[in-house]
Amino acid sequence: MLFDNQTITISELPIIEDKDYISIDLRYKKYLFIRNTIFFIVPIIALIVFQLLSDIEVDNWIFWLAYNIIIAFWIISMGFVQLGFSHKGYILRKHDIVYKTGYIFRKTTAVPKNRIQHLEIRQGIMLRMFGLSKLVLFTAGGGSSDLLIPGLMPKTAEALKEEISLKIADNE
Repeated sequence: MLFDNQTITISELPIIEDKDYISIDLRYKKYLFIRNTIFFIVPIIALIVFQLLSDIEVDNWIFWLAYNIIIAFWIISMGFVQLGFSHKGYILRKHDIVYKTGYIFRKTTAVPKNRIQHLEIRQGIMLRMFGLSKLVLFTAGGGSSDLLIPGLMPKTAEALKEEISLKIADNE
């Protein structure tokens, strides 16, 4: 059999438009808001405890500065969640799965189905509270995940896993 590797032009490539992506469940945005809030509450509580229980003399303006810096970073993180959420989405196509994310630094990852070694559905405590899951895809050559799609309904994650697993089984 003769090897054939014909060139193609850019105009022949399939175009993925934003309208083609399936959005992440809105409950995932609430999850991110709560997770970020918890992350920023911890240092505030630590500062309060230090301020109340410490024998070290520290001017009050230093504590107020620290509180304001933490609150400013919390507000910025909430802004990034709000702005970036609309840029999260995935597409399951015949030969691959594509995930996009990011507001400032945008990232699009496409994983060919025939390269996927195994899949996992993950659900931490907080994700379970929101009724959400993450689909994690692994390809050959690494111990870490190659693609993680968060904010999926458990039934959706299971259906995606099943569809991709069938494609993997067809390639063997």
